[in-house]
Amino acid sequence: MIEDLLTPLQPQPQSDLAPLVRAADLLLLLDRWVERGWLRALDKAFVGFLHELEPQGDPLVLMAAALTSHQLGHGHVCLDLFETLKEPDFALSLPPEGDLQSTAAVLPSQVLATLDGAHWCKALAASRLVALAADQSEQARQRPLVLSGKRLYLRRYWAYERRIDNALRQRLAVQEETPRTWPSASAACSARPRRQGRSTGRSSPVRWPLVAPSASLPVGPVPVKPPLWCACWPCFRRRLSKPASLCVSASRHPPARRRRV
Repeated sequence: MIEDLLTPLQPQPQSDLAPLVRAADLLLLLDRWVERGWLRALDKAFVGFLHELEPQGDPLVLMAAALTSHQLGHGHVCLDLFETLKEPDFALSLPPEGDLQSTAAVLPSQVLATLDGAHWCKALAASRLVALAADQSEQARQRPLVLSGKRLYLRRYWAYERRIDNALRQRLAVQEETPRTWPSASAACSARPRRQGRSTGRSSPVRWPLVAPSASLPVGPVPVKPPLWCACWPCFRRRLSKPASLCVSASRHPPARRRRV
């Protein structure tokens, strides 16, 4: 008697789940992915909301919605259906890097292994939760998902992308005229004089003075450098007697001992 009561409480083996066929199995699988940290609780809540809107909906639509919300959490604005089916684990980053217990759970690649991209797109296009990108009717605008080619978007982020695309196209369509002063200004800049370098011979820009000359500044003779003297004692004595003359021993001392005073 007790064993019969405990039998329904035992968890269903993951190998017996059919998430792409039964919506209940899909929700159970998503709960286990949330427990492992593979999906966010927000992703599972979004799928539960869609399941309430259409209880008899196709589980393929719910799976696509869960993966689209998961991709949005990783910075991707949409879910590329065909690229996901090529390498599900790489495209979805599931299991996360560092998860050493990935063998104990059903991987997305195992769930999506038998799914065809064309069949997936057809199931999404037939759902009342998904609107086609070309459909601009009022009824289509109320649907939470948008299918554009082989990409599935959440309605809000598809609208954001369309808004940015339209703004860029409008800016590219505008042709601004070049001001008439630009050709003369560019010609004046290219006609500035340049001088040749002393050693390399390459042209270098002219260095203009920081302060402009003024007529009020006094103009006088150019100062003459003092004579060259060495640091020896005889030269110092001669400098005291004849300060304006040149040191006689300056030519006999090495240049390192010479200095200007």
